[in-house]
Amino acid sequence: LVGIVLFIIVFGMGIAYFVFNLTPGDALWWSWTHVLDPGSLGDDKDILSRRILGSFFAVIGLVLLGGAFITLSEEAARRTVERLMHGRVPADLSGFNVIAGKSASKLRAFLNALPDKQIAEKVLIITPDQGSLALARKNCGQNVMLGVDQLWEHSTKDCRYKFHNAHRIILLDDFGSNTGDMLKIINMIYDSIKERTIAHPLEIYAEINNRDLVNTLRLAIREIDHECAKINFHIINIADTSARLTIKEYPLDCIAVRPGSKQGVHLIIEGWTPFAQALFWQALRVAHYPVKPTRIMVCHPAAKKLECEVLTAAPGLNDAWCREHLVNITFEQAFNPSSLNLNDNELLTLAIWSTNPDTGFADVLKFKMSKFPGLRQIYLELPNNSGYRDVIDKMEAKSRDQENHVRIVATGLSEESIDLEEKLDVLAEKIHSHYQKKYDDVKWSRLDEVKRAWNRSPADHVDVKMRIIAAMIKNTAEKHEKDDINNKLKDLVNRLAAYDPKNKDNSLHMYFDILSRIEHDRWCAEKYADGWTYADGPKNNAKKQNPCLMPYDNLPDDEKLKDWETMKVILDHIKTSPTIFKVCNT
Repeated sequence: LVGIVLFIIVFGMGIAYFVFNLTPGDALWWSWTHVLDPGSLGDDKDILSRRILGSFFAVIGLVLLGGAFITLSEEAARRTVERLMHGRVPADLSGFNVIAGKSASKLRAFLNALPDKQIAEKVLIITPDQGSLALARKNCGQNVMLGVDQLWEHSTKDCRYKFHNAHRIILLDDFGSNTGDMLKIINMIYDSIKERTIAHPLEIYAEINNRDLVNTLRLAIREIDHECAKINFHIINIADTSARLTIKEYPLDCIAVRPGSKQGVHLIIEGWTPFAQALFWQALRVAHYPVKPTRIMVCHPAAKKLECEVLTAAPGLNDAWCREHLVNITFEQAFNPSSLNLNDNELLTLAIWSTNPDTGFADVLKFKMSKFPGLRQIYLELPNNSGYRDVIDKMEAKSRDQENHVRIVATGLSEESIDLEEKLDVLAEKIHSHYQKKYDDVKWSRLDEVKRAWNRSPADHVDVKMRIIAAMIKNTAEKHEKDDINNKLKDLVNRLAAYDPKNKDNSLHMYFDILSRIEHDRWCAEKYADGWTYADGPKNNAKKQNPCLMPYDNLPDDEKLKDWETMKVILDHIKTSPTIFKVCNT
């Protein structure tokens, strides 16, 4: 401020000296009274009283100028500090992925899991407080934009974020203090978008890890959106979707199961963490193959209690036909490999869930070295940042080509499930759309999570069916090159998609029969897992009773066609999805 005043006085003195031809002393006085006293309230005459009065008004002008300057500077500084405290926020969120959460490790994991690298370069992370901001800045890199806001306290009008331009919004479970905070944010986003024209639907993900709240949140969202076609809303349970990802990437049928073979599929779960539970229920829904039944053993000190809880939730799993033909579940207090009585042709996956990574890794090595019959792979639940993951990667790179190799899979809660959710829901929505048109059902956006899962499971099972068909193709000749099998698989899928079982074609009917049977078995097991049971008479939704929970051969013809209708939708999708045509360990 002093520098500015001196500059003004010297500048005015120069004008008076050169333009008005005043002496240096008079030029200085003129500048002092005229520049800082623009109204010339004090004159510049030689009378002392007037000079004193002029100086007084000049000082007043200086004080006013200084006060105005200080006020403006203080406001500018306050706004600058506020912007710095609230982080760097782009004026336009066009194409951005917005992640709102508190845990630095979870934010980093979601950031790394974003599927599209070009899109992932445009990321805004919003944290609720300064402590979370510092951790996010430390863990998530310099290229990520960071903001601090408690969004649930904002209204649509005072929110500084243009969410309607974003590509994807992810609301993590720990962002607010409760689910009500999440609903406030979702409602604000809906209000900001409903009157706007947008190029593509906005994808909103809400992480809810309490299963009891999932349907409550879904019902609340229904009341908010009122058939809003501008938003695709997804509820994420990380344990559930991570289990889907694990079984999809490292399937229990790690060697494709051919009809008529003796390749029984077994899953042994040691421990009962949230992820272990999710893996158990996912296996019930999708682990179905031509060789029956799939066997699942849960080993835990509280085995009797767990068995009671599972069979209370899903009493149909204890049905004799289910145990003999679909899935056979046992609960043991401890795992005893010698009690399995397996042969080398069988496919055993061992899943170890331990709260102590050191103990878990030691158990993995022990079982890997034991080489008991049928053991193909071991799942080990590990944190994302565990050093054991690097060790396992190096072990696998070194030994994966060895004969009788037992694969070790470092797995656990994974935010890559976002990518899986989006891809598989494309097919799940197509499957539901078929039934919506035929049976006048509600739209996909109006389905609760249970019914969405009913459409997701056949989508999850696509890879299993493709491996079965590829194994059947390979079994028809002594030797096939992989490219040859893939070409035959594509041709067969095209023919099956156009096949009408009423006009029987023996070259296709074998595949039609196998796929329909497996799809019916998968559907039955899923119903049993959801608490349904068999009962004669019409279907009773209230009591969860269905007369079609029976062997495929006992079904009426019209019910058999429903399984093929589902397969037709899936095959039509596969024809346009070339990435599905891959042969996995056949």
